[in-house]
Amino acid sequence: MSEKATSTVLIIEDHPIYRMSLSELITSTSPRFQVKENPTGDGLLESLQTLKPAIIILDIKLPGRSGWDLLSDLDQCTSWAGKVILLTSFSHPLILALARRHEVSALVSKEDQPACVLEAIESVENGSAFYGSPAFLAMADTGMETPSIQEMRVLKAIAAGSTGKEIAAGLGLSEKTIETYRTRLMKKTNCKNAADLTRLALESGLS
Repeated sequence: MSEKATSTVLIIEDHPIYRMSLSELITSTSPRFQVKENPTGDGLLESLQTLKPAIIILDIKLPGRSGWDLLSDLDQCTSWAGKVILLTSFSHPLILALARRHEVSALVSKEDQPACVLEAIESVENGSAFYGSPAFLAMADTGMETPSIQEMRVLKAIAAGSTGKEIAAGLGLSEKTIETYRTRLMKKTNCKNAADLTRLALESGLS
């Protein structure tokens, strides 16, 4: 007799081939899960009520609102107590630091073998965090200082292509203060110049 699905895994991933292959992998190896898919994350909060997923596998870079935006929504949702496994195709200590700030249960690189996702699922089911993805193991002890909330607002604005003057106006700060934040961000993320910082923001899915 086949095992009956008792929990739901929701995959939020915009690349259909990767999403489908991940869905098939989980279904074939873990029949206790029923897998649902969402290519954009639209209607996420509503689906928490209808699907009640035990685990959400969330890609950082999505069309429209980013995975980071959706994580912020989940942080505010006190009625959902599930776990989040974050997917990324870009490996940088900034992503590791932000994932920990959001108290993400697991972080997996798309460059890793798909079995890493299964290992992450098993870990979070057992109540353990999973940051053992090979792409991030070497970064665990980098000691990078996590950017502040205000610095992250500046970094997101940089990713959106805003000028220093526009960022200052949007945040109600002086251009000099914005430049100070930019300098701090470059130091914390080890970026050599403004172009590197912009590239990091974009690759990290902050736009």
